[in-house]
Amino acid sequence: MKNFFCLIVAVILFSQTNAQTKLLQLSAGTNFNGSGDSFGFSFFTEYSKKFKKKLTWAASVGGTINDGSNFLLYEYPQGRQNDGSLRYTIGGFQAATHVGYSFIGTKIHDFQVRLGSVIRYQSSSSSRAGIDYPPNTGLPYPVYYIMNDGPQRTLALGGSGQLVYNFTLKNNICLGVLAGLQFDTQGDTISQLMFTIGKRF
Repeated sequence: MKNFFCLIVAVILFSQTNAQTKLLQLSAGTNFNGSGDSFGFSFFTEYSKKFKKKLTWAASVGGTINDGSNFLLYEYPQGRQNDGSLRYTIGGFQAATHVGYSFIGTKIHDFQVRLGSVIRYQSSSSSRAGIDYPPNTGLPYPVYYIMNDGPQRTLALGGSGQLVYNFTLKNNICLGVLAGLQFDTQGDTISQLMFTIGKRF
């Protein structure tokens, strides 16, 4: 009976130890897509696990949405103003994996530097555009001419670096901040700043 009781205690302690090594998080925040020079929204789900005292492996899936416009306001001969802005959207979905090193790693505070890789699918309506005005065209309104320099849909591999801070509450709920920078083989550079909430288990 005594041995059975000791076994139960050992299992409980082992489970509690494991509970401190795994983390499931949701992240949301802002990003800047350097390929389209536009601000947007980022959202991710991440699972991470400590495999050594200061080392963590993390895997995430999520996406980014960016939009913007080339502003143009012109006036018809009758005096009515019209918004002729060229609007564009960039949307992407990606999966990433990182390895993190904890400079500060306690039960409450965890500050990590991470390096990893990314695979990203992206669709973009952004194109290079120019404008001809009425003196050149003879028309009463500006005329866009559009040049597509690349494909609308791309699949790319890339690298990623992150700074991560997590604060763990007494009920194992984690609140944190994540700052990241990534680049890929299509020439896209995306910087991100997100707030995170998660649960250790």
